[in-house]
Amino acid sequence: MPDYGIDVSGFNTVTSWPAVRGAGNTWAWSKATQGGGYTNPQFASQFTGSRMAGLITGAYHFPDPNVSVAANVAHFVAAARPLGAFAAGAFLPMLDVENDSVDGIVWTAASANAFIPAFRDQLRAATGQRKLCVYAPQSWWATGMLRPNDWADSDIFLCAARYGVAPGDVGWSHPRLAVHQYTDAAATPGVTKPTDRSVTVNGFTAAAMTVGGSSQKESEMFEYIVDLGSDDGHGNYARCALLSGGVACGADWSDAAAMEAKGKAVTNGLPTDQYNDWLHKSDQVTGLLGAIQGLPAALAAAIPVSASGLTADALSAAVAAGVRAGLDGVTETTTLHKPA
Repeated sequence: MPDYGIDVSGFNTVTSWPAVRGAGNTWAWSKATQGGGYTNPQFASQFTGSRMAGLITGAYHFPDPNVSVAANVAHFVAAARPLGAFAAGAFLPMLDVENDSVDGIVWTAASANAFIPAFRDQLRAATGQRKLCVYAPQSWWATGMLRPNDWADSDIFLCAARYGVAPGDVGWSHPRLAVHQYTDAAATPGVTKPTDRSVTVNGFTAAAMTVGGSSQKESEMFEYIVDLGSDDGHGNYARCALLSGGVACGADWSDAAAMEAKGKAVTNGLPTDQYNDWLHKSDQVTGLLGAIQGLPAALAAAIPVSASGLTADALSAAVAAGVRAGLDGVTETTTLHKPA
């Protein structure tokens, strides 16, 4: 499911962050700084209010190429770090790369593609966390002015602004494209003026863009899926797949040794702690399934024949069928991220 969010700056007065969240927003960015000197006077109240309302909250910086990368990074970090903008649970920081003729900010392909990786590296060194979203107009991506293949690693996310189209209709694609800003005129409850509004795209989620969470999109995750409503014909209710390649590792998990062998074969290369965690959760689910499958026999032993002639076996079978019907379509998922 895509996640929606807004970004605000000193031009926006927020009167109710709970109303913002109640309008279907999961996350918010607040402009913290610009260049080497400007700080949004509302940044602290916006960031704090958004976070207290339960939104995943992040800070963004509007860079100025007329000022050194070091000065841009230092100013951003000084303003945003005290509020926890680079700590676990925050929305990832965003670099808002745009022209601003009023302030004399004009980017070229050369200046932008040199500035962005330098900012990335210095921000990581200063904050100890790796994630960064790079925002720019869609045309800058589509025309090749910005070259993400040169600097977008697995912890870089891309945001493209393209208005007047449906959410998600970016008109450009890239493996790290994660956010589409589809309007700059959203009537957002709780905000006095229209806001920018964006949506996650390309399988990415707000959780993937949260500091401390995995940077991989859903299609790149190894998922162990237990579908309690799908019988494979052998009384087994578990199956495993590597979604990014559609590689199934089998449906018959009745043999624990076979399950472990198949798991090892598919998860080859996973860190030991992740693999062991996967096995532990697999064992837990297998135990749950065993308990469900043993329900008819347990009921048959515990319930005497009724005066109406209904046998314990018939009653337990009916109860078990009801349990199965109630679980139909329910899935339990444990995610394991492929190693970098």
